[in-house]
Order: sequence, then structure tokens, then C-alpha cells
Amino acid sequence: GDNAIAAANSRDGAWSDYKKWIIARTNGVKDAQATHPSGSTAMVYSGVEFNFVKRYDDAGLCHVCGSSVTDPNREDPYMYRCVLDYVAAATDVDVDYYSYSAYQTGNKKNDNLEADLTSRLSNDLTIALNKIKVNHPSVTFANFIIGEFAYDRNNGRFGECNAAKYHKEFMDAALSLGVSYTIA
Repeated sequence: GDNAIAAANSRDGAWSDYKKWIIARTNGVKDAQATHPSGSTAMVYSGVEFNFVKRYDDAGLCHVCGSSVTDPNREDPYMYRCVLDYVAAATDVDVDYYSYSAYQTGNKKNDNLEADLTSRLSNDLTIALNKIKVNHPSVTFANFIIGEFAYDRNNGRFGECNAAKYHKEFMDAALSLGVSYTIA
């Protein structure tokens, strides 16, 4: 996802190539699905991973992925571009699942132990769903996976019990939205 393209995310060619790679992978999966339409216990799906729903500017202000910069002559025009808005939501990207590597949402517990993960995850996934639905209106929360998130039990701030409690809170929030899978 966004981490894969991070080193080149200010180059339009890198974004274009990344999208082509996702499309090629998806087409390969679709070919495999068509070759083996039923009768197998193995299921193969295509997906795209994204890490960001929001980006922050140099002043720490939050911008939803895909927002325009104020002055493209002085600012990086790709500053708020993310896999979510440029790849996952693209018309020509037709995957089975959208995997959110949800550290951006879950890390709010690092800042505030009282942070409400349910409302935060609902807000962030709704932003993602709305971006994708523009070109893929049939997509629902069931097409989402929480691909990764974690609370470190060795972190002195959390410890064993709180890390387990926050994992459960996060998984319950995802499942209450109708997300198909969570992977911790």
C-alpha cells in the first residue's frame, strides 16, 4: 500500500506504475478464478492494501486522501495522494477486497487511552468506502478487510490486559461495521 510507494510518492510515474501493477495482479487472479469457477475448497481473491485515509501537512493539519494542495506551484501536488484515492478508488481497479492496514486509526490509543476506536474506525472506513463507491457503487463494508493493526503488550503504556482489551475493542468495531475479516 502506501508504504510500498512511499519512497517514490512524489513522482506521477511511480503512481501510474503502481496502479498498473495492482491491475495486472487483479487480472491474474480473475483469470485463475475463471479457470477454476467452482468445485475447489481453495478460494483466491484479489485485493489492494492501503495504509492512509488521511494525510497531514507540515503544520499538522489533517486532509482526507485525495485533497488538493493550496498552491501546487509551491507545494508537492502529490502531498495528499494515497493508495486509497488514486489506486483503490480508480475506475480500472476492480478488486474483491480492500485491505486497510489500520495503524492510522488504531494509533490514536497511543495518544489518548480514552480514544473511542468504534467511532474512529467507523469514520475512517466510511471515508474509504465513500471514496471507492464513486467508481464502484456495489462495494460495501463486506468488501473490506482490516489487514493489520496491533497494540504492543510490551509497551509500558498498554501492558498485557490493556493490549488485549484494545484488540477486542478494535475487532468488535470492525465486525460491527460488517467488515469481512480482521487480521491482528
